[in-house]
Amino acid sequence: TTTTTTTTTTTTAGTVCVKFQTGDEINDGGYLRIDVNGVEQESGHFGKGVVVLNKCYPNFQTIEITCPHKDDAWAGTAHWKDSAGGAWQPLICRDCTGPGSGLSGEVGVDGDSNLRDTVGAACLNERKCKLDKALDVCVRLETGTGGIAAGNIEVKVDNVVVEKKNTYYSKGKVVLYKCYKSPPDIEVKAGSNNGWVGSAEVSYDRGATWQDMMHEGFEDGTKNAGTCVDGNSDCKSHSKFMCEDGDTCTLKAPPSQATTTTTTTTTT
Repeated sequence: TTTTTTTTTTTTAGTVCVKFQTGDEINDGGYLRIDVNGVEQESGHFGKGVVVLNKCYPNFQTIEITCPHKDDAWAGTAHWKDSAGGAWQPLICRDCTGPGSGLSGEVGVDGDSNLRDTVGAACLNERKCKLDKALDVCVRLETGTGGIAAGNIEVKVDNVVVEKKNTYYSKGKVVLYKCYKSPPDIEVKAGSNNGWVGSAEVSYDRGATWQDMMHEGFEDGTKNAGTCVDGNSDCKSHSKFMCEDGDTCTLKAPPSQATTTTTTTTTT
């Protein structure tokens, strides 16, 4: 009996193509600077719908964006693909602010902080922000739509405050939607006695599928679903997981539900 094992490894081409294009909203045109591998590629004012950069790089490593003009802003899309082919995929802003992840490829830069709030990933106050080809682990906290869902919540990601306690989130409002290279630790607590109820989910495939996060330090509520944080103790009848009395509770990503299939062929 002879058993033959064949291993085939496929790697992506080393050359990466990058494309930036200004959006079509009325104020999307503006100033943008793009650096690739530490070298300036484009810098200036770009009007609505204009393709700012469409170029391939044989040794692509890093890409950074900023707004080089303090009193202006730019919004548009940023994508990449392998030069060997394939579809354009979004470049993800690693250290942008705002609740959005940029999974749609939409990103914006601003010399101050007046960029339109519908831009999911925003690089503000003349900062330089790094973009990555893929940040596979995404986290989403979203306010529910039930009766008392709207409220205040403070969120820390890896011990850094990303959403402040004095921010009020109305029904259906996204609190956090960001992607990371590895699963982050998230801490939540009530911003006031006006409790917040919503969902806390993680995705290991850049938003294609989602699963509930694990709740540490939470008590059990009476509902089938939902996460509640509250400054007093009104959560019980409104959620499955309760973090009450101003306590800080932790959300952790469970193991990925992705499966790996191994096929062994034996020749006799």
